[in-house]
Amino acid sequence: MSKWTTGSGDIVLFEEIVDIILAHRDSNGKISVGTDSFIKKQDCIFSLAICLYGADNQNGGRYFIKRTSIDKRKYPNLLAMPSFLLSWVSNYENEKIPPNIHLICEEHH
Repeated sequence: MSKWTTGSGDIVLFEEIVDIILAHRDSNGKISVGTDSFIKKQDCIFSLAICLYGADNQNGGRYFIKRTSIDKRKYPNLLAMPSFLLSWVSNYENEKIPPNIHLICEEHH
């Protein structure tokens, strides 16, 4: 079970986030998934964010963050980052992930 952090600092399980996402989607909300990374010694730290916004009668937004540390030799160039995100999400193949998720991957120079 994967633990994530909410915008208010609470810890939630990924399985709980899936339920929240499904309810958000049913309220016509938008869902964006973004990722970023940085090198720290021998590790590449990947940060993943799930942002929920724009639902009926919603003020502001809600987000969840997960950081994962991986040996930097596994991803020698950051162009591999989107494939990491997709492989990471695919580990939850038994969960019902909404199909209309927007992946945001920006290249930094």
